Formats: sequence, C-alpha cells, structure tokens
Amino acid sequence: MNNAERFPPLSDDERLVRSWIGGAEVRRLAIDVDRFARYVLELGWRTILAILEDPIGRLAAPRLAVPLGYIAAKFGPAFIDRIELEAATNPPFRVALRPP
Repeated sequence: MNNAERFPPLSDDERLVRSWIGGAEVRRLAIDVDRFARYVLELGWRTILAILEDPIGRLAAPRLAVPLGYIAAKFGPAFIDRIELEAATNPPFRVALRPP
C-alpha cells in the first residue's frame, strides 16, 4: 500500500477542520503571551523579547503592542528604564510599542 492509498487527500471540510484545530492551538499560545504580560512581568517581558529576536516574530511586532501595553500600565513606573533602554537599542521593539 502506497502513501496515497494510506493517506487519501483531505476534503475541503477536513482541511478546514484541521486548519481550525491548528489555529486554535496557536491562539491559545498567543493568549498565554498576553497573560504572562499581565500577571508575570519577567516571563511576559522575556517572551516578548524572544518573539522579537525571531525574524518571523518581528513580522508580528505591531501585535505585541497590546501585551506591552499591559506591562506599561501595570509596571510602567518601576519598569520604564528597561522599556526605554530596549526601545533605544532594538528597532523591532520600537515597532511593537506602536499600536497596530
């Protein structure tokens, strides 16, 4: 039995279901980034910086404005030096500071 027989082509409905399932997992992980930024400062901060180190992650920089906003709103006064330093030295971070 060859692969085509073992794995028949997916119908459009099956593709849709599998795409949705994959997207749901990605959304769950994205929500975790927001939660980290809201409730666990260091983990949220490190996660955002790690995303911005990745070339593909940099494409999503504008979408990081929301979790960065959580950090600034909750921890801003105590954290402003780190935000300013990162903005001065990290162009993708500056993009992430601007809302989409």
